[in-house]
Amino acid sequence: MISTFEISPNLTVNELTISNSQFAKGKVVSITIHDVTGKLIYKGTTTLAKTTINTSNFVAGVYAVQFQYADFIETKKLIIEK
Repeated sequence: MISTFEISPNLTVNELTISNSQFAKGKVVSITIHDVTGKLIYKGTTTLAKTTINTSNFVAGVYAVQFQYADFIETKKLIIEK
C-alpha cells in the first residue's frame, strides 16, 4: 500500500498539520509521536481528512510520527524548531 500521509510544515514550531486521503474514508487512524529516546510524547486518533496537533509544548528536536490503521503502520520523521 502506498502511503499518502503528509506532515506540514515539517520544520514546525507550534503546530503540525497531518493530512491523508485515507482519513476521508472514515477510517480511525491512530497517531503517536515519540522523541528520539522512544518516549511517547503524543497519542491520539482521528477520522478527519486533515487534523492539527499543537506542538508548542514539545522541545526542539527530531521526533517519529507513527500512523496506524487496520494492519497498516507508517512512521515519518518530524523536526521541531524553537
